[in-house]
Amino acid sequence: MRCVIALIAAACLGQQDHREDVPFDILVKLITQAARERFRPIMTYRIERRPSGLSWYEAKYALPGARTCRIFETPKVAFICEWDKPKAGTAAKYTYAEAVKQFEAALGAEWAKATIPGRTPRVRFTARNEAREGTIEIADAERGADWSLRITFYAMEMPE
Repeated sequence: MRCVIALIAAACLGQQDHREDVPFDILVKLITQAARERFRPIMTYRIERRPSGLSWYEAKYALPGARTCRIFETPKVAFICEWDKPKAGTAAKYTYAEAVKQFEAALGAEWAKATIPGRTPRVRFTARNEAREGTIEIADAERGADWSLRITFYAMEMPE
């Protein structure tokens, strides 16, 4: 009986806040502001995989339609959301171009956009002001990846 209760509690805790009533621009602002504090305000519980040593924190919020949104501490502190690849013969529900356009609108003129050279399309948004809120990267699927789109919010780097 204890095992069943523990499994139900774990399943409930693992659900992220996918509410549709939070406007996208507000959600992005919540995540970018949390980047100042290494995402601690939006962390929930820690997951560890043994023996691989992989670990992450589940996040309180997820971007709409994302398969997963997790906070990793290594190699850099980052909030990463990934979308599933579409099934054969179907179109992606959320594309790279749509994501870039939506983030440009949500972030506004306070963020600079730069294209990152490479095999796959990637773009980086960086805050223009002194009170930096980290960096955001949007990447299209890489060959062999199990995701179609990845959006990464990097935490603000603290001076040492």
